[in-house]
Amino acid sequence: MNAKNRFQAAINNEELDRVPLGYLFFGAANTVLSELNMSFKEVYYSSKGMAKAQLKALEMFGHDNVNVPWGCLNVEAEAFGSELDIKEDNYPISKGHIINSPGDIDELSIPIPERNGRMPLVLDSLKLLNTEVGETNPIIGFLSSPAVIATEIRGFENILMDTIREPKFVHKILNKTSKLCENYVASMMENGAHGIMIENSGSGADVFSPPSAEEFIKGYNNPILKKINKLGGYSILYNSSAMPFIDQDVSLHPDVYSFYMGDPAAIMEKHKWDCHKFHSKIGACSKRFCISMIKDVCLMGNVDHANNMFNGTYKDTYNEAMNCIRSSRDREGGFILSTGCEIPFDTPIKNMLALKDAVTDFKI
Repeated sequence: MNAKNRFQAAINNEELDRVPLGYLFFGAANTVLSELNMSFKEVYYSSKGMAKAQLKALEMFGHDNVNVPWGCLNVEAEAFGSELDIKEDNYPISKGHIINSPGDIDELSIPIPERNGRMPLVLDSLKLLNTEVGETNPIIGFLSSPAVIATEIRGFENILMDTIREPKFVHKILNKTSKLCENYVASMMENGAHGIMIENSGSGADVFSPPSAEEFIKGYNNPILKKINKLGGYSILYNSSAMPFIDQDVSLHPDVYSFYMGDPAAIMEKHKWDCHKFHSKIGACSKRFCISMIKDVCLMGNVDHANNMFNGTYKDTYNEAMNCIRSSRDREGGFILSTGCEIPFDTPIKNMLALKDAVTDFKI
């Protein structure tokens, strides 16, 4: 069974040779860049560089998938016209907001994925990856959700206030950002993506109320997931919120639900287990109720990317990974081991290899 088949079998909850190992974005980037003798800036603003970095990571860490354009949240915003502050050793940052009044949205054109911003680089990189490993490995395109794009072009605090004061204005923004998402999804899949990961981390109680998330997030994600499936791909709904609206997310029926933290309130109520307290300590989250509580969907998660991967030992990371895998055996639905969010760039390679060792050692 190759990696591509393994991912699909997990999504379908079918028999596996081993648990798939997912790779988020450009985890442990500095180790990869050191091997390539290149800077982040050199690989990230080139389609060949992005592909080359992903292929080197695949070779070094032994995971199953490759993905672009990594954990940057402003690719789509830049295509709309946002100006960026380019960094030598990290993702760019948006310099300001391009939507400052209701009139601005009327003048905003919907970008064309093949022409605007870095989207053409992403499409070319997907094409290159498909040529190199498309027959053997899952190729995942990364997409910011309509709500995330809205926060980038309008401003996070502004959007939160607008949902209360001017909800119609927010919907006008979301109508445009969602249209771009649907077009971008189609372009990514035409250029080789097998699946699309949607950044959906605003869908949590640390940001919105449940009704607001239902209105401004869920309703706009739904047609995008349907578009992915219609085009023959699989959707990965990714939520790194500390208090995610899991029920809302799962009700959209993504093919894969990728998450960092479970529902702390529900876990406390049902199991008397302080999810935040134990999840944030190295090696402490052994019970993994957050995995066993989510039903009827393939899960992707949720090794702690900071405490264990960055600050822990090989043994800490290996045990954390094993806790996740064992917990997944007691639930309905497939499972893909990964971290809950992007692994810090300076993470030791031994901790990356601990993940591979865990999926190799675990007996299905």
